[in-house]
Amino acid sequence: MTIERFYGSAKGRCHVNRHAGLVYAVATAPGANFAEQMRNTLEALENNMKTGGSDKTRIIQATVYPNDMYSGISIWPPLPCSRYEASG
Repeated sequence: MTIERFYGSAKGRCHVNRHAGLVYAVATAPGANFAEQMRNTLEALENNMKTGGSDKTRIIQATVYPNDMYSGISIWPPLPCSRYEASG
């Protein structure tokens, strides 16, 4: 089976790969704050999926790594990562 690669602006890196009827896409984008960064990144991801012949309605899995994952979190470590119990 053939793997189709769609290269982006980063030398040696693909922003989209297509193989066996599946499209694998990655996207990053800047933003002044968390909401803007996510909006820009999701827009770029949607465009990359179109490049590979797919769209956002066919997403099987997505992982998001924001630039500042802990901005605005008032406890440390975050609840899903620990056995932290709030007192009170």
